[in-house]
Amino acid sequence: MRQLYTWPRSMLTLPLAIRLLIVIGTIVFSLIFYMLSFPVIHNGNVLAISVILVAWIFRKKGLLIFLGVAFVTLVVYQWVRQRLLWHVPFTLSFISGFILLAIIGYIVVSLRTLLDSADEARMKAQEAECQTAIAFEQQRQLNDLKNQFILNVNHELRSPLTVISGYLSLLLEKYEQFDRASQMNYLKNAMRSCKELETLTNDVLDTMMLGTYKELLHIEDIPVVPIARQTVEHFEEFGNQGERTHLDIPDGVTVRANAQCLRHILRNLLSNAYKYSPGDTSVTVSVTVDKESEQAVCIKVKDEGPGILPDQIPLLFGQFVRLPRDLAGSVRGSGLGLYISKSLVEAMGGRIWVESAGIPGEGSKFCFTLPGTVGANH
Repeated sequence: MRQLYTWPRSMLTLPLAIRLLIVIGTIVFSLIFYMLSFPVIHNGNVLAISVILVAWIFRKKGLLIFLGVAFVTLVVYQWVRQRLLWHVPFTLSFISGFILLAIIGYIVVSLRTLLDSADEARMKAQEAECQTAIAFEQQRQLNDLKNQFILNVNHELRSPLTVISGYLSLLLEKYEQFDRASQMNYLKNAMRSCKELETLTNDVLDTMMLGTYKELLHIEDIPVVPIARQTVEHFEEFGNQGERTHLDIPDGVTVRANAQCLRHILRNLLSNAYKYSPGDTSVTVSVTVDKESEQAVCIKVKDEGPGILPDQIPLLFGQFVRLPRDLAGSVRGSGLGLYISKSLVEAMGGRIWVESAGIPGEGSKFCFTLPGTVGANH
């Protein structure tokens, strides 16, 4: 049964020229065979084959054209042979035969319409099923992201809060037993944890606002050197990171960007470089002109940490993503920094990527481009 259904349907997929050739050949054969016996007998069975084929392939329009052409052809043929005057029984047989052919054609056209409607309904059902599956998968991924976000934020909040609570409780209980240097050291550690909380809060808020950043950003010409120095000084307040940070940036470099966003990007990249590289290694911030476009300034942050395996690089810029090695490690992170950095860079018309071979000691190099220029002193 399935083969009987598949074979006629396969004819509809043939090129138009081949379908026309099949139909015309069948019609010519049927009319010739019919006229050889006409008007001795009315052999309408042979015409039924052409009617079924035309009605199936070309529907109602093809059926009407065929019936009209066949009727005119037979009448003209008899007029040429001077046999136009038929006796009554044969005339009735001729007319009833054409009516029967029209009925057969109408049934075939209706069948074709029903089958097409069934196929269309089946396709819509399959499409709806696919859409439902996609929506279900998207909802599942959204739930996974939400759960991962809650776990990450819970961990990131708990760790600095524990540190803050511990130092402050210690100062409250044994304030008089510590000298001023110890007190300042404890307060400094508590402030560092407060800064971590502030950074995490800003990351979450920035993630929620990324969709509207592109319309709200104020883009202007920004000199890179002051922004880079300010960012490094930000980390010097809570450690000696500035001592191992090298800036290789010409004074004449400017970019078309938003100053706050540029600081945020550099802060995220430097924070990762400091966290994942040993304290006795260097971190370098350099600037070059992108070779692909002289109007693009490429800013690079290079560390000497463990590096990133090539197969894990595509995961870096995802939302709430942390590498497998980090999940079991001691380095904390929300999985938002690089995602935010990528979104900000793209909102300002640039692109961001990472270069790393995953070899410990060789580290990683995070690069991003922004529209800009380099002064003559470059």
